[in-house]
Amino acid sequence: MQIVSLYLYSGKREHMMNEAPFDTFILANMPHFIAMHYQKLLKAQQPQEQVKLTIQIYNLILRTLTIILVSQYLIRSSPDAGCYRSADETLAAPG
Repeated sequence: MQIVSLYLYSGKREHMMNEAPFDTFILANMPHFIAMHYQKLLKAQQPQEQVKLTIQIYNLILRTLTIILVSQYLIRSSPDAGCYRSADETLAAPG
């Protein structure tokens, strides 16, 4: 995201050709809801719209990472997870 914001604030759209592999990577590998906003960002002409879309993409990425981390935490702390010990067992275990 830092790369995107740097060339947006510089106002230099001619660098877009050098970043085509990065753009292609984002559009091909990110979840659809992020790639869709990124595609809008690439087409945006107004600086206000570019900043708004950059903030939306940042927000979506943070939400996605948060959901992943919370789900991992819940799975590991689940009593059904046989391979993981609960925090109480870990703290009570000697040594």
